[in-house]
Amino acid sequence: MNTSSATRSIIAAAVVTVSLLVAGAPAYPETTCGGDTCVVNNDVQTPAGPVTVNVTTDNIVTVHLTPTAANTIVFGLPLQYPPGPPAIPGYTRTSIATASAGTVNIDTILTPPGPPNFPSLPTIVIISIHPPSPCRSRTIGSTVTFTPLSSIRSTSTA
Repeated sequence: MNTSSATRSIIAAAVVTVSLLVAGAPAYPETTCGGDTCVVNNDVQTPAGPVTVNVTTDNIVTVHLTPTAANTIVFGLPLQYPPGPPAIPGYTRTSIATASAGTVNIDTILTPPGPPNFPSLPTIVIISIHPPSPCRSRTIGSTVTFTPLSSIRSTSTA
């Protein structure tokens, strides 16, 4: 079959687009709201452990990971970045859509176990958010809190 380079380019672009849409589909867990806080039930399982997401009425998002491995390092980023290449062994992205605070992305890099008598490398978890407005992040242990800058300004002027 003899196809032109333009046809091959269109086919390649279509395959990449479909694979990104399928791989990046966000998880829509059950959400329970009561008072000022909505809790996204921890039915969302990541390779590093279960995740609980809390969202307040001020769109302050708290993500708590209960790690399954003792040597897990958690980073929080107040911005969205593209997913890593699928060629990285042990890489997984889990996306959780919130009602009004944006989409939380949890990127996990699990390193395979090494030879006996050597310490194992840590599991790396990067929790990021695609917020509707600028925010800052604070990581304490395995809990990341994303606070919109508008909430910071309103509490500092009050």
